[in-house]
Amino acid sequence: MKIIPAIDLMNGKVVRLSKGKYDSEIIYNENPVEQAKIFEDAGFKKIHIVDLEGSKVDGSPNLSVVKNIIQECSNVQIQFGGGVRTFENVNTLFDIGVHQIIIGSVSVTSPNTMEEIRKVYDPEKIIIAADISENKIVIKGWTESTKLTLNEHIKNMKALGYNNYLCTDVSKDGMLAGPNIELYENMQIEFSDINIIASGGVSSRNDLVELKKLNLYACVVGKSIYENRITLKELKEIAD
Repeated sequence: MKIIPAIDLMNGKVVRLSKGKYDSEIIYNENPVEQAKIFEDAGFKKIHIVDLEGSKVDGSPNLSVVKNIIQECSNVQIQFGGGVRTFENVNTLFDIGVHQIIIGSVSVTSPNTMEEIRKVYDPEKIIIAADISENKIVIKGWTESTKLTLNEHIKNMKALGYNNYLCTDVSKDGMLAGPNIELYENMQIEFSDINIIASGGVSSRNDLVELKKLNLYACVVGKSIYENRITLKELKEIAD
């Protein structure tokens, strides 16, 4: 299981939220490039970056920060999400050097856009964000709920050729109370042929050990790093 450290951006700073609530913001580093270099120097090959402001609006307000990270940290790949609403957004992100793009809301609201993207870009370069609350997909920075179930959403995107899925249980995100193990276990049973990336709730080394037993493709780790619940050295020891 790959382990991918996370950087959440808001107002050009590294922050974390609890359950995606924007009034729960805690600033962990004023300098995102510095934070990315810490991860790069620790030997991580990929960083998960989300523009939290972009998750609520079209476009990515922190795009210049992402460009700086890519320019300054040449030994890591960036998987990026937040505000990817159009085919043009996708073009822009690949142009600046993003390795994989995370698409959430549009994968629900505009299957035509997803088809357009797939025709031009390798679907392996796209990660579908499957964020859930009470087993229903939520979109637009988790501010809007849908009637779509997780399994329905994955089946819809699989039919279009997409194979990478980042799944976050909103109730777990940023709470340091442990991930939803049952959720990922069920996903592995239902969809054994997709790449599942777990996200949300990791609070300790033991949580990662339990997730690794499920043979998941990867896990994103954020707040537990910033709150010193787990060291980067421990993360590297657990990761494949």
